Amino acid sequence: MAGARVSVEHLTRAFGQATVIDDVSFTVEPGETVGLTGASGSGKTTLLQLIGSLDQPTHGTIKVDDFDVTHLRHPARFRLETVGFVFQLHHLLPELNAQQNVELPLLAARLSRRERARRSQEVLGEVGLGDRLKAQPADLSGGERQRVAIARALAGRPKLILADEPTGALDSRSSEHVWTLLAGVVAEHGTTMIVASHDPALADRTNRTLNLVDGRLVANGERLDVREAVQ
Repeated sequence: MAGARVSVEHLTRAFGQATVIDDVSFTVEPGETVGLTGASGSGKTTLLQLIGSLDQPTHGTIKVDDFDVTHLRHPARFRLETVGFVFQLHHLLPELNAQQNVELPLLAARLSRRERARRSQEVLGEVGLGDRLKAQPADLSGGERQRVAIARALAGRPKLILADEPTGALDSRSSEHVWTLLAGVVAEHGTTMIVASHDPALADRTNRTLNLVDGRLVANGERLDVREAVQ
């Protein structure tokens, strides 16, 4: 597993008369961790959804390595093989235990039952939950549930992690554990990560940050020149 290169050019997403992403351009190099900052409603979540092929832009292009994300024939396969999503809410299925929740997305990969079990046990071990394989979500703490969600995102060995407020619902101790965990994944596997967060320490946890204001990339209150943003 190695990191993907992400190239966003003149990206715009409008919903009727409302423009949520407004002519955004930037590049993320393989193995880089980039933070997205901005107030609620600034477009951070929409931008991550566009990059992850969960939504389609009104204008512009997105490339993840050799994939033109805006013209994918099989977006589900792209997400399965290339992208790992981590959301603020863990979205675990309460009737499944930790291992089963991690194995769930691997069903689409048509892996054998033995391989799914091996992979899920491996990634749960990586996030420090190797002894909690059979625990139900209700029996896990908030931090542990989020670590299961991270293990689920890592199970497909993605080249790109898209994290949307991954610590927003956690206390400070659990948040620090999750940040350390994500940093370890990037360091060990060279994974590219784009993370949206209100965490004031985000700049210290990433290689650089991009600031969104009303769907536009800005620096010091001024809109970034597109050529500057993609350097």
